[in-house]
Amino acid sequence: SGNLIYNEEDAGIANIIGKQKLSCTTIPYRTHPYEIFHGTYNLLSHGNKVPLLVFGKHNMQNISGAKAVLETLGIGEDRFMEHIGSFPGADKRLEILAESGTLSIFRDFAHAPSKVKASVLAVKDREPGRKLAVFLELHTYSSLSIDFLSEYKGSLDAADIKYLYIDDHAIALKKLKPVGNDELHEKFNDPSIRIVRSPAQLIDNLKNLRMKNINLLFMSSGNFGGVNVIQILDINNKL
Repeated sequence: SGNLIYNEEDAGIANIIGKQKLSCTTIPYRTHPYEIFHGTYNLLSHGNKVPLLVFGKHNMQNISGAKAVLETLGIGEDRFMEHIGSFPGADKRLEILAESGTLSIFRDFAHAPSKVKASVLAVKDREPGRKLAVFLELHTYSSLSIDFLSEYKGSLDAADIKYLYIDDHAIALKKLKPVGNDELHEKFNDPSIRIVRSPAQLIDNLKNLRMKNINLLFMSSGNFGGVNVIQILDINNKL
């Protein structure tokens, strides 16, 4: 007797719901109409533009879903639009660590394959004129499992420069089977990915980056071996 609110653009979810005989009310939603202007995402509503603090298509989907939930509780679109612009986003989700006219650095908790892909696309769409360098740390037991790695296929495709950080010491502590570079390239279906296997290698790669007209996206549920990205890149003196 309740409501089932779902993203009808998700083929898997739509297929499951389509096969069920449901007694509840089904309420589908789609990506909310939006536009991007100078890196800012604006919701489009009844001829108005509502600038947002969050960005990325996945967030436009989440916003649409949240609006649908609130409508069932009696909160209409006008009130929703009045307040959504001040929503700062979830903690550690595409958090901006540093930003200037030619450089932005983001930290994201993404580690599941679908979230990795969504975060990469979000940062690239925000400023398509800039290069995008992504650093993905495989940190959890599941992400380091040889049987699961193929789920990451194509997840970094939208990036221009790609780094995959795997701490061999962490793998040894977790008593997991080591994965070779060739196998990682095969699982991601991308031979251009640069494999980094220690904090020292990560620091070397960071120092060799040309820090102009570029965005950096660091994705992990860990901490990249304790490397302080801001300090290594000397960001405070470059901004």
